[in-house]
Parts: sequence; C-alpha cells; structure tokens
Amino acid sequence: MTTDWRQRVDIALAGDHIRWRIHAMDRMRERGVGTRDLLELLRLGALVEQDDARRPFPTAILLGQIGTRSLHVVVAWQDDGPVLHVITVYDPDVLHFEAGGGKRRR
Repeated sequence: MTTDWRQRVDIALAGDHIRWRIHAMDRMRERGVGTRDLLELLRLGALVEQDDARRPFPTAILLGQIGTRSLHVVVAWQDDGPVLHVITVYDPDVLHFEAGGGKRRR
C-alpha cells in the first residue's frame, strides 16, 4: 500500500484516476472553484492532516492557493483502483484552523 499522500496524488493525476464526488462538484460550483484550479491545488497542495485509519478509505486534507485564496480539498485514497476521490472543497475557517489554514486548532 502506498502511504505517502504526495505520491498518491501524483499517481492519480498521472493516470487520470480521479473520481469527483457529487458533493465536491456541488461545493466547487457553490464556491466558484474551477476544475483546472482544483487540479492545480491537488498538484501543488500541502498536506494539512491525514487519517490512514479512516474507512472505507484513508483520507487527507490538502491546502492550496488559488490566487490569494486558501482552500482545503478533502480527498480519499482507494488503493485497489488506484483512485483518488475528491470529497469536498472549502475555505478553511479561523474557528477550526489557524490563519492560512495550514494547521487545525486543537
């Protein structure tokens, strides 16, 4: 099993192994995030946190910039595909994340 999230995302992008969940597509439209922008965020985004014990698939939150806007994208990794599921996209808020969205408040 691949355990490095950067490697997981790169494999998915290289092989076009991305599944866009309906919820993610709805949130992208709602928040004015285009597919190209989100693909760029996946390419360059930084890992905020991961949960490899999550079921049915391990998940991660990635942080990226679209212009001056910080965004989080939640993804899940299906090893047997391999498939990267894009679950949702949102603006990190200061109640749950430190300024810039790079670290969750505890």
